[in-house]
Amino acid sequence: MILIIDCGYLNIYELENLVDRFDDYRTVALFDIEEMTAPFDGIIISNAQLVLNEQSIALYKEKIDYLLSYKKPVLGIGFGHLLIGVSFGAFYSPQNFGSDTYEIALTSASPLLKKLREDLTLIKDNTGSISIPPGFELLASSDNCINEGMQHKELPIFGVQFLPERSGNQGAIIIENFVNISLHGMTKES
Repeated sequence: MILIIDCGYLNIYELENLVDRFDDYRTVALFDIEEMTAPFDGIIISNAQLVLNEQSIALYKEKIDYLLSYKKPVLGIGFGHLLIGVSFGAFYSPQNFGSDTYEIALTSASPLLKKLREDLTLIKDNTGSISIPPGFELLASSDNCINEGMQHKELPIFGVQFLPERSGNQGAIIIENFVNISLHGMTKES
């Protein structure tokens, strides 16, 4: 089962529908995570239409640290990507809200991105960007944002700035890859 952490995402149902194609899921609001009881194999942290600030970063970092304590594979999407980054020491840069399709180039091989072309057109819906945090490697980049995708160098922790649940077949491949990582580990079969 995949645990979906809802950060207040207006389109959470799109993420739930996509994950449901590959595995069972349970959705829990970010501020209710202490109430989780069912076992799960991986965690997806959703997007949100929010802007981070110094006060909220500390509050969110506490919640992300709690999720990471489960030592399960984690995928942050959009706002979730930003939260993972700042939790690991990335610098956050606010931007005006933007929702559009972007050309994104894959820069490194990763089990999260296997079966994808090197250049993709994916949908983003964001209010900021982050630097690459210490301990992470860059997976994808665009003219709009350097860190479109990242992976921890030692742990199964990933982040993507774009929205797989709104990006058609290419986005579905990313979610399928993450479910396989969650169920089977980061092997050649994932």
